[in-house]
Amino acid sequence: MKSIVSAVCLMIGTAVGTAASGATFSFTYVFDSFASISGDFIGTEAGGIFTVDDVVATITATGGSLGVASFLVDTTGGGYHISGDVDSDPGTFATDGSFFDLAVIGLPESNVCLSAQGFCLIGSFASAALPGGAASYTLNPANFTETSAVPLPASLPLLGAGFGLLGLAASRRKAAAA
Repeated sequence: MKSIVSAVCLMIGTAVGTAASGATFSFTYVFDSFASISGDFIGTEAGGIFTVDDVVATITATGGSLGVASFLVDTTGGGYHISGDVDSDPGTFATDGSFFDLAVIGLPESNVCLSAQGFCLIGSFASAALPGGAASYTLNPANFTETSAVPLPASLPLLGAGFGLLGLAASRRKAAAA
């Protein structure tokens, strides 16, 4: 029985030790006095750089060129392309708001974020597109607000690896005693 427990500890420790640092980053970006987006980026964070795998957010417009509308961007079910300024780049941003390289484009892709139902935060360019309207803005990092970041603690993979090593040591002791 102890050897089974040791083996399970070793497998869990190895699996947890090699896992990426997954995170959910809640945010708000205000395009102008009429339009904003708020929701969650889902991906990985390392060294203050967040790589976006999925987005669940709502673009809301209360007037201006977008009119009055609300649109849900949910990439978890497909139907969107996420990239940086180069189509093959991953979508990334600095968690302190110092740079953005993120395009979330509704499929089929058309005219990078302007005609599609998505948004861009790239370089000095920001855009929000709702059904029936499109607008572009000057990107301002000051308009980006981190609501919360919920990362996997960096110590958790180390803890898992430690449990795995303890399980390995216990199984070796048992084998040496037998």
